[in-house]
Amino acid sequence: MITPRSESERPGSRLAGAAVVIGLGLLVVSVFVMISFAWPDGDSDDSRPPVLAGSIEDFAPGDPQRFVDSESTWWLVRLEDGSLVALSATDSLSGCEIAWRDDFMFIDPRDQADKAGWFRDPCLGSTYYITGTFVFGPARRDMSRFPVTIDGLDIFVDGARENLTPGPAR
Repeated sequence: MITPRSESERPGSRLAGAAVVIGLGLLVVSVFVMISFAWPDGDSDDSRPPVLAGSIEDFAPGDPQRFVDSESTWWLVRLEDGSLVALSATDSLSGCEIAWRDDFMFIDPRDQADKAGWFRDPCLGSTYYITGTFVFGPARRDMSRFPVTIDGLDIFVDGARENLTPGPAR
């Protein structure tokens, strides 16, 4: 007499069981990885205080000043109307440091006149107004900005909070 095989003795049942165990293991690992990326790490830049850039009296309109802090490099610009902008010195496309070129002549698209004084990416040639607004080149957006606050005459720049929101501080 022939006796039927039990479930565990059928061909392929061990393979199916192994596949289930491996699948569950991968699911557990995937969930762990997703949680670890979403969990705050405690070393967040949010805890870094804003940097004192100086007194408002130290900045002449139209004369950008370069700053390097422990985490970032940026330009602080006092505009002709007295407002301030802090612009990231790193080009979003090339990753190169954007330079202020007061001697660089470029045709201003607004009035088609040659003007000196532009921010320029030396790697790919993207060009920006003194306000950080994109003018020409392969870059796809304006220079990133950092929040600026003024307390009395002191200027503080939060180099940990890079953003794309336009608008100078007043």
